[in-house]
Amino acid sequence: MRKLVISFLIFVISCSQKPSMIPTSLGKLKLEKYLSGEKAKEFINQMHESGNVAGDENEIGFYSLDTLSATLYISKFKNPTTAREKFSDMLIKIIHQNTPFIYHGQIDVEGRKIALAFGMGQAHYIYNEGDRLIWLSADFPIALETLHSLLKQKKLKNMQPITQTNIPGAKLLKRGKVRDIYEINGNLLIVATDRISAFDVVLPNPIPYKGYVLTQISIFWFNFLKETIKSHFISADINEFPDVFKRNYEQVIHRSMLVKKAKPLPVECIVRGYISGSAWKEYKTSRSVCGIKLPDGLNESDKLDEPIFTPSTKAETGHDENISFEKVVDLIGRELAEKIRDLSLEIYTKAEKYARERGIIIADTKFEFGIDENGELILIDEVLTPDSSRFWPLSEYKPGRPQPSFDKQYVRDYLESLNWDKTPPAPELPEEVIKKTSEKYLEAYKLLTGEDLLKKLNFVKDEPR
Repeated sequence: MRKLVISFLIFVISCSQKPSMIPTSLGKLKLEKYLSGEKAKEFINQMHESGNVAGDENEIGFYSLDTLSATLYISKFKNPTTAREKFSDMLIKIIHQNTPFIYHGQIDVEGRKIALAFGMGQAHYIYNEGDRLIWLSADFPIALETLHSLLKQKKLKNMQPITQTNIPGAKLLKRGKVRDIYEINGNLLIVATDRISAFDVVLPNPIPYKGYVLTQISIFWFNFLKETIKSHFISADINEFPDVFKRNYEQVIHRSMLVKKAKPLPVECIVRGYISGSAWKEYKTSRSVCGIKLPDGLNESDKLDEPIFTPSTKAETGHDENISFEKVVDLIGRELAEKIRDLSLEIYTKAEKYARERGIIIADTKFEFGIDENGELILIDEVLTPDSSRFWPLSEYKPGRPQPSFDKQYVRDYLESLNWDKTPPAPELPEEVIKKTSEKYLEAYKLLTGEDLLKKLNFVKDEPR
C-alpha cells in the first residue's frame, strides 16, 4: 500500500509539471501494451488533420510509473471538448482490444466524474483534472486498492441483464428462446442472453447472470468431455472475436462462444437417469417412456436401474415431441442413430458420476449433435446446463415427490401456482423469484466447478436489498 501511495503521489507531482519533451519514440515507455508509438502518432496526426491541434506531438504528455498512465493536456487543443472525446475513445478502443471489460460506467466522487473500466486482470479509469485528461491503469490487486480508496469503498454495480443483443454490423442469423446467434466468417457466435422461458414461452423478466452461467458451464463440460467427443466449441476469448463484437463487448463478454458451423441432426438426444417430468406422466399411464418398458412400482423421482435414451423431435416453436428409437432410425439411419444413442448414454454416465461426487444429481439432460464440414459427428449447442438438464441437490434428494432443483423449476413452480394458461404473454416474475433463480444458477456453477463465478469474472456483486 505504501508503494501505491508513493506511486500515486509521484504521478500527481509529475502531472503538475510541464510535460517533458517526448519525441516519436514513445514505444520506449511502458504504455506499448496499450498505446504503441505508431498508435500515438496516428492519433496526433488525426488531430492535426482535423484542425484541433495547436502545436505538435510533444504537447501530449505521457507518464509511465508503477501504474500505467497517460495525460492529455487539453488546453493545447483548439477544441478541448473534441480532443477529450477523441482521446477517451482512442484509449477505450485500445484497451478493449487488449483487456476485455467486464464492467464499465461512470461514477461521481466528490463532484468529479470518473469513468471506470474493470478488465481481465486490469482496471482503468479516466478523469478530468483541470485542463488535463488523465488515464490510469493498474494490475489487480493494486487497481482494486486504488479504486476502493478513490471511491471510498463504494461498490461497483454489475452490468444490467441482457434480454436481447443488438450489434450493428454483425449478421444475426436467429434468435432462440435464450440465445442470439450471429454468423462470423463461416463460423457462429452464440450469445446466451439472460432471457428465461417456461412452458415454451419467453418470460418478460431476465434472470441476472444466467447467460454467464449457461456459457461458462457449457465451456466447462466441452473441455471435460473432449476425450469422449469433439465439439463445435472454438473459443470464448473476446480477443479472438471480430472487431464488431469487441466494440460491443458489454453485450457478448463472458456470455458468448465462437463455434464451428455444423449441420444439426433433427433429433434431441435426451437421457434420463431418474423418472421425472414428462417421463413420470407417461409412465403413470403406460408403464413405459418413449416405447421403453419400465418396471412396475416406480415412484416419482426414483433412480432407474440404467439410464435410458428417450429422444424427441426438435421444434422451432411449440413443444418437442417424444419419439421412439425406431423413429430416430427412420430419420437419420440406423448406424448414426445407434452412434448418437451410445454417445449420449456414455456422456451422461460420465457427467452424472462427476456431478454426484460434487453434490448434484443430473436427473436428465438433453444433447444435440451435428455433422461438421469434414463429415464428423460433433457435440453442438449447449451441454449439461441448468437449462438443458434437471439438476437436483444430492443432500435433499428424496424419492416419491418432486425434487428441489438448481434449474428453472423454481420459476415453473411459481407459474404453476398462477391462473395462467401457458400462452403468451407470460406474467411478470416477482423480485424474490428472480433473485432466487439467479442464485440457483450461480450455485450450480460453483458446485460443479468449485469456483465462484462472479469472483472468477471479477464482478463485485450487488448487496442484498
